[in-house]
Amino acid sequence: VEIVSDKNSGIYSEIFARCGDGPERGLMVGDSMRSDVLPMIAAGGHGVHVPHGTPWAIERAEPPHGEARYHEIADLGALPALVHRLCAES
Repeated sequence: VEIVSDKNSGIYSEIFARCGDGPERGLMVGDSMRSDVLPMIAAGGHGVHVPHGTPWAIERAEPPHGEARYHEIADLGALPALVHRLCAES
């Protein structure tokens, strides 16, 4: 688990270089498409969107439909099943 204040693909790439497993095994879960999900996908990892309320205008972005590393779940209760499925697929 890594917590960062400035979430961008460069930061994620830095974390993967330090940890050594590569971005394809990384997973970012968040409620912001722009700040949480898209940068992780750009870095080569999986982005999981958990919609919650109405996002601020600055946080709005179109979901990358058709992107295999994009996932959306209704709530965090669905996360274990998603992780299990992703592990089974890899």
